[in-house]
Amino acid sequence: MLPAEAEAEAAATVDGRTTARTHQFALAECGEPRVPCAAATLVLLLLPITQGNEWGWSSLSTIGCFAGAAAMSAVWVLVERQVPEPLVDMRMFAYRPVPSPVPLAAPSAAR
Repeated sequence: MLPAEAEAEAAATVDGRTTARTHQFALAECGEPRVPCAAATLVLLLLPITQGNEWGWSSLSTIGCFAGAAAMSAVWVLVERQVPEPLVDMRMFAYRPVPSPVPLAAPSAAR
């Protein structure tokens, strides 16, 4: 049975009686796509960074991986914005002091 179609039986006690209730879980509510989306984004981003000199920076593999990383990061952000407890709270990046050190750290990491 797929997680999107899964039904879980839970017992609840109401006034001393035990009743069964059924819950349907959506795929995004189970948290299933969050980790694979994040992993695919990181692999597609870090693989061409590490292999760029060998593959060539303008090769189809390098450019394709970067394009795939951009697409997967968009999917990951959409998934993260829909779940009640995200892995990374995207609202944090709207707070000005948070994203500003990121571009400043990139040149120091290249040394």
